[in-house]
Amino acid sequence: MADGIKWTGTDNSDRYVGSGGNDILDGGKGDDEILAGAGEDVIEGGRGNDVIYGGEGNDVTAPTGNRFMVKVVMTRSLVVVRYMAVMAMIPLR
Repeated sequence: MADGIKWTGTDNSDRYVGSGGNDILDGGKGDDEILAGAGEDVIEGGRGNDVIYGGEGNDVTAPTGNRFMVKVVMTRSLVVVRYMAVMAMIPLR
């Protein structure tokens, strides 16, 4: 994970776009939109009603926000490790 970035969100609604490396993206408390980008990323939605987009690499997410208002949009390979927290999984074509 050393070649990527680590972002921790704020109490506001934020939008994060990962780098081409292996990133750690934490949305914080707001209603966030997180786009993983390339690389093998770890995505934590945090509190709030979040939308999480997987990127080109093999990504992992563990949504922790509002259990009924997290939306995960899959691209290539996105593993949801706590699936019961996810409102919807939408595969992109």
